[in-house]
Amino acid sequence: MRIALYPQRTLNRRQLHILFDEGIAFLSRTRSLKAAASTGMYERQWSKLCQHLLATASDRLGIELHMMRYPARSLLSTAVALQAVTHHLRQGRPVLLALEGRLNHWTVVVRFSDRRLSLFDSDGHRWILNSSVGVRACDHKKAYRIFARGIIAFRPGNR
Repeated sequence: MRIALYPQRTLNRRQLHILFDEGIAFLSRTRSLKAAASTGMYERQWSKLCQHLLATASDRLGIELHMMRYPARSLLSTAVALQAVTHHLRQGRPVLLALEGRLNHWTVVVRFSDRRLSLFDSDGHRWILNSSVGVRACDHKKAYRIFARGIIAFRPGNR
């Protein structure tokens, strides 16, 4: 959320604590806190947490963000998937991206070039080569695989 709002708006410490506390409470209520802390979350749980935090940001902080993503059954080619990522980046929207394969977690794509995607990643990964990215359904030999619902961007709303 911080990255999606930058540079138009920054969140202060109090706002970050509200969102953090609300995220922990949500995971606890849904009985998924222990699993999330130890092994991470699947796409469905990430989606529910995102929706909950977006509603919290709107209701309690007056921050309006809208989540944009592909329908679950979209058939993607690698070129179309990378095109979707770069489209959002060109619009100034960082992309939350689920990477299966070598990383097997969610990361944030902040820049792109003809050769690679630059990441803002919790595990410290800085980039991945475009040539090493494939689509979940058909590119099993690629180091990193993406899927339609794993491409998420956020658009600021009007408030």
